[in-house]
Amino acid sequence: EEDVVERLTRWLHHLSGALLFGLMVLTVVNIVGRWLFDTPFQGAVELTEIGMVAIVFLGLAYAQMRGDHIRVDLLYEQLGVRGRRVLDVFAALVSFATVAVLTWRLRAYAGQLAASGRTTSALRIPLSWVAWIAVAGAVIYLVAIVVTADHRSQSSETDVAGTARRTSDDDTSPGGTVGDVT
Repeated sequence: EEDVVERLTRWLHHLSGALLFGLMVLTVVNIVGRWLFDTPFQGAVELTEIGMVAIVFLGLAYAQMRGDHIRVDLLYEQLGVRGRRVLDVFAALVSFATVAVLTWRLRAYAGQLAASGRTTSALRIPLSWVAWIAVAGAVIYLVAIVVTADHRSQSSETDVAGTARRTSDDDTSPGGTVGDVT
């Protein structure tokens, strides 16, 4: 299961990178067209906005799978193995609940956009498509939260970066180092 999710999120990560590259090219073409020919690329702003939604939502799950989301580890480093597991479970539950509510509301909004038939102004791209891309990305992100929470709860002791630690490390001894990495 984790392998399938890992491959899917990696593929979406590459797709996000390709979209980012495409937006870069679009921006250059738009600037050059405006500067040299006094003719901007029609719909460049709309495509950039849509592309940014896709890049963000399709990249969230990959960042989750790799543990690349920003985390303040001030307290985390001071906790023992059990404390870290409790904090990891708590963070996973809060993340899951937050993203689940976001996904639920995005899905409702996508339905509203589809029912209203709203489109972008220049290119007439249905806005519901954009919302459905966000919903799909959020659902995959939810799956990644579950997979990584399950993986972390079953893994051996890890330091803050997720690197395996020596079993001889003592997290509770005063003056000892926390997070020695083998």
